[in-house]
Amino acid sequence: MRCDDVGALLDRYGEAAWYFARWRERSISLGLPSIEVPSISATGEFVYTAQNLTMGVVIAGDLFSHLTVERGRRFVADQFSRFDDAAKLLLKSEGEQVRSYLKLPRKYFDWKAMGVHPAVSVDETGHSAVLTLRDDRSVWCRVPALDQAATSQIMMLSLAELDAQLTEGMRL
Repeated sequence: MRCDDVGALLDRYGEAAWYFARWRERSISLGLPSIEVPSISATGEFVYTAQNLTMGVVIAGDLFSHLTVERGRRFVADQFSRFDDAAKLLLKSEGEQVRSYLKLPRKYFDWKAMGVHPAVSVDETGHSAVLTLRDDRSVWCRVPALDQAATSQIMMLSLAELDAQLTEGMRL
């Protein structure tokens, strides 16, 4: 994808950027350290900064991976066939940090307790797991094996549903 194709960029990143902006506003209104509004780099990276840590999603061929830049070192982890799944896990992290600060229970444990979503198949390989939608094998992600149940539940949520679950119990 060319980064000068604004329509394609908004199609791919627009909804996720909007939710990141909402979490930034929520953090500010609660007096918490806030994330920066995500930016899109010339190479198509979707990145933001939170407390001296740069995070985001990078494009590697037809795949999306999580990026963390700490003390000048780049770390790329996890792989996703869809941008939205990569973005949802980053939003989950931001929401869980706010929930933790507000002393609300983390949603991760609820999702983990639900087990692997029935619409997702899992193939464990050592310390990682590949999660694939049963009805669309082209949709998959590779994450740490310990996160397979929660990640499978999050894969099946829309960004709006994820946001609603993360804000449950918050006075916003």
